[in-house]
Amino acid sequence: MEAELNNLQPNLVQDLSRDKPRWWNDALTLGHLETRMRAAALLDSAAEYKPFLLMYAKKIAEEGYKSKGEELVKELHGPVY
Repeated sequence: MEAELNNLQPNLVQDLSRDKPRWWNDALTLGHLETRMRAAALLDSAAEYKPFLLMYAKKIAEEGYKSKGEELVKELHGPVY
């Protein structure tokens, strides 16, 4: 469904993001990946969870979101002492 919507109006995303600050796109991307990870976990689908987890970890590393990285480690492995 997502791919079909992008095919119908490919310039819509560009038009909507033109007036937004840079962090807006980062927040949108991270929220999208978090939702997909939670859905894969809910469905108990490791095959779907892993690629989204890798994309999420890469994105937070690229953007330097230390607190998000710590939150992810706590979620996956428990608190770090």
